[in-house]
Amino acid sequence: MGEIMERRLQIATFSVAFTLLLTSQALVLAQKTNPKPVATKFDEYGWINGEDQCARLDNFAIQIQNLSASTALIVAYGPKGEGARVNQGNLDRIRDYLVNSRGIADSRIETLYGGRNAELAQPKIQLWIVPQGAARPKVTSNDDQIETFKGKFSDEEARDPLPSSTELEGEGMPGVAGVTDASFADVLTEQKTAVG
Repeated sequence: MGEIMERRLQIATFSVAFTLLLTSQALVLAQKTNPKPVATKFDEYGWINGEDQCARLDNFAIQIQNLSASTALIVAYGPKGEGARVNQGNLDRIRDYLVNSRGIADSRIETLYGGRNAELAQPKIQLWIVPQGAARPKVTSNDDQIETFKGKFSDEEARDPLPSSTELEGEGMPGVAGVTDASFADVLTEQKTAVG
């Protein structure tokens, strides 16, 4: 009798182990076929003219429209302080273009200031596609870099400032606003003993 019980116990143990193995394999397969959605960076650019930015935003809008359950996340990197108006201006112009020129619902667009760019004298714009259920991407600010910056800040040709919105009517979207002056002021504000 003991031998039969022992045999039944071995069969039951084997059956439970086999069931657990099949269940874990099914979970692995389910995770591979239905992975958790992840935000994807669609594009990234710095200072560009209005035509180039419109072309990039047109491609971005097509992807957002094709992925109806996804949202658009636009992240702007640049200076703090006075430069925040430059960053917010870039974000506002991009949102306005996507909503009014490309027909994306305002509720499907999120904008975010990401902090200072690694290249302090340049802006950076990132366009992200965030599927439903996906976590927002982590922004990578370079705020610690400003305290240790020294040397030549920038060596670039001066650009005309962006035209006002009344000057732009019927002319399309302006490019990404430059941040050189605002970033230089940001460094001088943060480094109390620095001289420019």
